[in-house]
Amino acid sequence: MRNATWRTHVAALGRPCLQCVGQIDGAQVARDREGLFADDDYIKNAGLDAPARENVSLLAPSVTASLLAQFVSLVVAAGGRGGPEPLRFSPATHTLGHLDHETAAGCA
Repeated sequence: MRNATWRTHVAALGRPCLQCVGQIDGAQVARDREGLFADDDYIKNAGLDAPARENVSLLAPSVTASLLAQFVSLVVAAGGRGGPEPLRFSPATHTLGHLDHETAAGCA
């Protein structure tokens, strides 16, 4: 948990998409659609870097709570502001920060 962080954001028209905020990689999505991630040989030989000790179960409830808070903000639009921009929280330092992402050219 020393270096754990989580990010949440609202994906909607007029906001940066999942690829623009760095949440997904379009090339990885294409590989998944082709079914390559279901192929054990592809996974073994792909050279994808991922720590073997990742455990997201401790973070999942906090991410869910953050997403729910963003959804409520978006729907209720408290103070006329709507949902917040993408957020990142670090449990180690107890800091919540806004992430500045812009919609890439060619993205709707």
